[in-house]
Amino acid sequence: MTIQPTQILYSLFIIAILTITGCVSSSMEYRSATTAARSEKNLKKAEEWGLKALEIEADSSNAHIPYFLAIEVYKPRKKWIKMAEMLDEAVRRNPTQELERPIILDKENITRENVLLTIEEGAKTYREEEWGKLYNLSVEYFQKDEFKLSIENLNIAIKMDPSRGESYGTLAALYLESENQERAKEIALLGSKNAPGYALNYQILADIAIKSGNLDEAEKYYETAIANTEDPGSIMRQLIFLYIDKGETQRAIDYSDVLLNKYPNDPDLYFNIGVLFQRLALEAFDPARELYLGLSDPPSSKQVKQAFNQFNNSRKYAYNARDYFLQASDLEIEGDGSSGRAAKEMRKLMKQVDDIFVPSIREIARTQKIELN
Repeated sequence: MTIQPTQILYSLFIIAILTITGCVSSSMEYRSATTAARSEKNLKKAEEWGLKALEIEADSSNAHIPYFLAIEVYKPRKKWIKMAEMLDEAVRRNPTQELERPIILDKENITRENVLLTIEEGAKTYREEEWGKLYNLSVEYFQKDEFKLSIENLNIAIKMDPSRGESYGTLAALYLESENQERAKEIALLGSKNAPGYALNYQILADIAIKSGNLDEAEKYYETAIANTEDPGSIMRQLIFLYIDKGETQRAIDYSDVLLNKYPNDPDLYFNIGVLFQRLALEAFDPARELYLGLSDPPSSKQVKQAFNQFNNSRKYAYNARDYFLQASDLEIEGDGSSGRAAKEMRKLMKQVDDIFVPSIREIARTQKIELN
């Protein structure tokens, strides 16, 4: 195998670093701690000496002591919170201090990018590694319905790597699921601060805002979530229904068109927009029927016109809903038939409007000489 000149240079570079860092002065307590861990394999003793060294050098900029405790004492014993605390202390003391033992990520391809030389670089790598273990473990607990253990692990994961938005979002969702809305909001807000690019935290804050009746705040959170995800479709769908809740019907319809242009072959999207128009149809139909059944004798011109217009609006929305449900059904590869059933329900509503209510209102208008159009 031919050794490239750059590999020789980096190898010499690492040897030089090892030589330099190997000569760093340290206290007797720290030397005792490293001997206990590396030679005697006695981690309890190593911890005792390490903590003494940490106390003696409390005002020191030497980051090796807390870094050693984190990586060589607490990590093997799975004392993650203490490990995270020591990594914090190491980075606080001296993030650019050279590691005693550089970390080579790829021994087959030694480049500067594959060699970690500083306390900050080492701490970041170990945080990511342990965070992954903790997060995956919390998911396993969740799948087993062991929610308490899942929550405990997520809280530890946050301490291990505060920059990972997944921890906050998943933990907040668990709290929300368990009806602890206050704690869910607290965690999601913390996540939006420490990991501003993770969308789930904003979604949860939007859901909480909706439950609290603050729809304007929810809209802002949904918009922020959309801006921070590569696949905003599901959040955009939620925003459509939020517009309906705010009474902004036309805005919801316009936004539906935007979504359809973005995802033209998504059967779920067509179904959800069908649900939107179904909701509008029913919201127009039910009051129209109540108004019709409560017409006075003789009915006022205003009552008759209002009932007529509401029934027509209901039919228009039902027609659109049926059309979207049918398109969803056509696009579905496998489905439970819900799109087809929903389309039939809308057809029934349209038939009631066409065959019963509108003809009756036209007859009332004719006998009372009321202009409908």
